[in-house]
Amino acid sequence: MLDLCAGLGGPARFVASRRGCRVIAVELNAGRAVRRRSPHAPGAPARAGARRPRRRLALPFAAGRFEAVLSQEALLHIGDKAAVLREVHRVLAPDGRLAFSDWIARPALGDGERRRLHEWMAAVTLQTLDSYRALLGAAGYRAVAAEDLTDEWRTILRERLRMFRAMREDTVARLGEARYREYDQLYAFFVGLIEAGKLGGGRFSASR
Repeated sequence: MLDLCAGLGGPARFVASRRGCRVIAVELNAGRAVRRRSPHAPGAPARAGARRPRRRLALPFAAGRFEAVLSQEALLHIGDKAAVLREVHRVLAPDGRLAFSDWIARPALGDGERRRLHEWMAAVTLQTLDSYRALLGAAGYRAVAAEDLTDEWRTILRERLRMFRAMREDTVARLGEARYREYDQLYAFFVGLIEAGKLGGGRFSASR
């Protein structure tokens, strides 16, 4: 399995440990890339490894290499989503599956709010459920499915904001008042967009 835009590798480690499959994690950002770990290290999955592509958007794997590809809330950081989806289609085996989640834009999301999300969260482009369906279809995928997760994610984000504010004293002690206020402002802005029906979440799956 391939974990695309894997960040620190949480989903890759989870799937490798739960399913016992071999997982390769790919991350463009060197500062966030998951580090290789010895299979004998405490808590390390026995069959997970990390790779960085040599050039942006090109996956360093042969065609048909993977039975499955996953990505978790990461494609919003990639501008040319069509190119990435074509590359994933290329490296999937026949009948292989792609599954990913991502933040999605609602019609009420304004240009100023989009710019702020870009500046604060590197959300270079935000899709809708329908535009993701169209991108997947254009890239050659079959059996495309899209599920709206907004209600579920709204509850999670409310709780995260509550927990963050409950840790205010410790956070200020570690990071300072200015950093705490910056994070709090970002959390509140993000949750506010979801509460206002301007931002949501989606889960997508498709077959090669």
